[in-house]
Amino acid sequence: MSDDTTARYLPVSKAAALLGVHRTTLARAVREGSCPSRQIGKRRMVAERDVIGGAK
Repeated sequence: MSDDTTARYLPVSKAAALLGVHRTTLARAVREGSCPSRQIGKRRMVAERDVIGGAK
């Protein structure tokens, strides 16, 4: 299991496109804490492993 320092992150808009949901829907889930994320700079980023795991 890799730690968060080596994980790759995607912006919410790209993660939403890969998951097939609207960007606003994923942004709401991130804001409510339903989807784990990390703030990098001013942007909320979702771990790529969470997106790929959720898309299967």
